[in-house]
Amino acid sequence: MNGADILKPSGINVLEKHGLLQELMNKECRVRDQLSVFHNGIQVDHINYKAENERGYFMVCPYNVLLETIYNKIQAIETIELLVNQSVSKINDVENGVYVTLNSGEEIFSNILIGADGTKSIVREYAGIKAHFDYYDHVMYFNKYPITSSVEELNRLYVDKNGGLAYFYPINNTEARCILGFNMEEGKNLKESGNKETLINRLKTFVTQSDDMLNQINSLDNFLTFPLCRMHSEQYFKGR
Repeated sequence: MNGADILKPSGINVLEKHGLLQELMNKECRVRDQLSVFHNGIQVDHINYKAENERGYFMVCPYNVLLETIYNKIQAIETIELLVNQSVSKINDVENGVYVTLNSGEEIFSNILIGADGTKSIVREYAGIKAHFDYYDHVMYFNKYPITSSVEELNRLYVDKNGGLAYFYPINNTEARCILGFNMEEGKNLKESGNKETLINRLKTFVTQSDDMLNQINSLDNFLTFPLCRMHSEQYFKGR
């Protein structure tokens, strides 16, 4: 999983402009208009998109479904060549442009090179643009389970004063996303213990209206996990 499932109104507007919104609806992406936020088990906010935003809803769509839909749209445009499973092995700039050599050996010339190639950007490195990383003392865990009645009813986001987080929402008509978060040390201890009772008791200290989701969680072993960080660069372009 390389990205988020949530599509906010501004993103929906872009997809609609390019004729992709109905296609995503046909792929079981879900329209949602309510979100409840809880702190230490108590509801502190209820966001109604019908009242808060002109579009009146947000969408939940698995990232891989969204990406595939966009890729298929791009491939149908005659003036764009989409190369997948490729990486850049060499960059050389000349007076009127840039030569890029791919790992396949193919060389491509371009007037302008845009590097949207992630935290370990070879384009940024070649341009000599420095990036600064700050890691948070927090780790996130992602999984999916069969959808439950509480998830079908409402998106619920829980946080607590000790760094705990849980977010439950549907990603299609049959599955729900389960996102958990803890500070680094606590997450490590909960994962290594493998004790379901310890994990569930910890979640129940701040998750108060989603027992049907908690009943499906056995351990953190089968969750995708990654730390959280921020990246900042004071420079965003250089030359071409």
